[in-house]
Amino acid sequence: MAKEKIPPPKNIGDRSKEIDITGYLFPWKDGQPFFMQMLGSKATYIPVFEDKIKLDIGMNGIEYEKIKQIEDGQQFLDSIPTKYIVIVNLRYTSDGKCRYIQLFRGVWLIDDTS
Repeated sequence: MAKEKIPPPKNIGDRSKEIDITGYLFPWKDGQPFFMQMLGSKATYIPVFEDKIKLDIGMNGIEYEKIKQIEDGQQFLDSIPTKYIVIVNLRYTSDGKCRYIQLFRGVWLIDDTS
């Protein structure tokens, strides 16, 4: 039986707006921001969340050590190498799909499919 190929994440929205992630939360593990990978993608992602409820939903079942708060959104982004993709409000749909908003260094792509 051939191994099923998982498609990489894809953009599903085409609108964008500026956002400041100051005050947002992010999981911490092994002395650094939590890094994650997604099936079908070679990229490494750093999830950030608007509030604790969204973090609990998005990180449900995923182990991390603690939660940190972003004190200065621009400084946080400047400290992260561009090879990492910052995603906002990671969540899972009832059909098992992963949804998030990809941050393009200060621009928020709006996902209007939920």
